[in-house]
Amino acid sequence: MYVVSGGGEAHTPYSYVSVVDTIQSKKILDMKIDANWLEALSLDGTAPRLFVNITAENVVGVIDRNQHSITTKWPIPADTQQNLPLFFDAPNHRLLLTTRKSPKLIVIDSDSGAVKASVPCVGMVDDIAYDAKLKRVYLSGDGFVEIFKQDDADHYTSLGKVPGGFRAKTAIFILELNRYYLAVPRHAGREAAVRVYEPVP
Repeated sequence: MYVVSGGGEAHTPYSYVSVVDTIQSKKILDMKIDANWLEALSLDGTAPRLFVNITAENVVGVIDRNQHSITTKWPIPADTQQNLPLFFDAPNHRLLLTTRKSPKLIVIDSDSGAVKASVPCVGMVDDIAYDAKLKRVYLSGDGFVEIFKQDDADHYTSLGKVPGGFRAKTAIFILELNRYYLAVPRHAGREAAVRVYEPVP
């Protein structure tokens, strides 16, 4: 298991990506990253790579899991900042991420680091989910879940937004159940809840 710690929230100018052995329930090592804001991690199951959003620098870092170090950094578009969620679409060799400032869905070639798409999306996205069956991307943002159709690896079309909830940004899609679960926090007298959506063709 890989875990991010440190950074601004811990009042340190650096962060760690820690490696945890889940069988022995112990930490194996810390990889120190000279940046005070890291966000999502995404594992490449086909190679010894780990992708990380280095949000402090507006780049995606590529970590060699054997060398325990960053081998390269790929910048996000100059008109965007604060890359938070990250998803690795392994079959298409694409990284999907969203940004907070200029809310956009950005697609990066996971082999070259080239930006292949950058399209406006719902704001304040915290989670990206991919529906491999329907070729859709679900973005949970402030007030809405926006659905994008993956036309091909480099082209994405918004199918619209469905109501979510105030600051409801934490979500997960379970392909085997064809269910999308969205955590909605308590707000304005309404109790916290988990909303369940069923994607349809």
